[in-house]
Amino acid sequence: MPCAICGKEADVNDNGLCDECAEKLRRLSDASSDFAEAVQAIPIEPPTTKPKADRADAMSSVVLEFGQSDRCKLRNPFSVATDPSGNMMVMDQPERDKYRVSLFAPDGEFVRTILECGQGSGPAELKYPKGIALDTYGNLYIPDAGNDRIQRFDPQGVSLGPIGSSGEGPGEFSFPCDIEIDKAGTLHVADTYNCRVLKLTPQGVLLLSIGSAQGDADEEPELDEPMGVTVDDQGNIYVADTNHHRVVKYDPDGRLLLAFGQEGEEQGQFSYPSDVRVDDGGVIYVADKDNCRVQRFGPQGTFLAEFALGEIAQGGVAGGDVAIDDDGCVILCNLVTHTVAKVELVAPLQPPAGDSP
Repeated sequence: MPCAICGKEADVNDNGLCDECAEKLRRLSDASSDFAEAVQAIPIEPPTTKPKADRADAMSSVVLEFGQSDRCKLRNPFSVATDPSGNMMVMDQPERDKYRVSLFAPDGEFVRTILECGQGSGPAELKYPKGIALDTYGNLYIPDAGNDRIQRFDPQGVSLGPIGSSGEGPGEFSFPCDIEIDKAGTLHVADTYNCRVLKLTPQGVLLLSIGSAQGDADEEPELDEPMGVTVDDQGNIYVADTNHHRVVKYDPDGRLLLAFGQEGEEQGQFSYPSDVRVDDGGVIYVADKDNCRVQRFGPQGTFLAEFALGEIAQGGVAGGDVAIDDDGCVILCNLVTHTVAKVELVAPLQPPAGDSP
């Protein structure tokens, strides 16, 4: 029977996926149980036992954890975003075939449920959603990865209709995993399986394509299954180039400005980075997924500090999708406790010379 994602005839599992798509979904999923187990297995070592003498000392502490109050009990939260007022939108899966977006105040108090919808391919349904973004009007944009489209909802959760469809052409998608909206309302989408980032109007009209769809198998793509994208105040575009184990920065017109990172476990190296964020000072935060940590870099890509997620909340904090608040705290979903944690990351006071934030 046909695979629920790629549509090819094949032997499928209980979820209707072929072996190839099931493996890609497992690796790309922000809520991967394998990843949660890996994080739990990280030994918690005191700073004095870290092996490198020149290691950038960093402290971290959970300053807020929420999501299990009597008013709202999260289940498998997997994506979080913030609005200009510091409120937090969290997407979780309250039931196997349902998705929900909940609004929390900056202090973690539950405010209201914004959206509840079923799992499927209907006009107001989602299948394997991957993230949340908000425009200046409070409308929600959700990469509906399993349906190869972007879903749109107003601030009350009413469907505004999807944009995009399956394919490699302009405004088409193949398993989009992240979306970011700049101050002008322009959409930036990590079109993961098409190995590119698309810049679109809110109506889905293509403005710019960075990277290219998979073509000649012998040709190395500029981007390889990018999972994360973000934009700074100048409109520069930052991409978590996942399978190349690096972060790439482009100007608003798609010209390459910076690339840093390579595969590995050392400082400044990555193993399938899944998300990237940048604060108002140009400091870059990278969710280094398979290394189970967040790394922080200066504006020119100079390593500043690393934060092992197993040391933040005694294991279990998922590092697929992250958000940054105005205080520089990193906000992550915890699959083990079904909560969201806001983590204060305290790096050395003096960054390396030549790369001050």
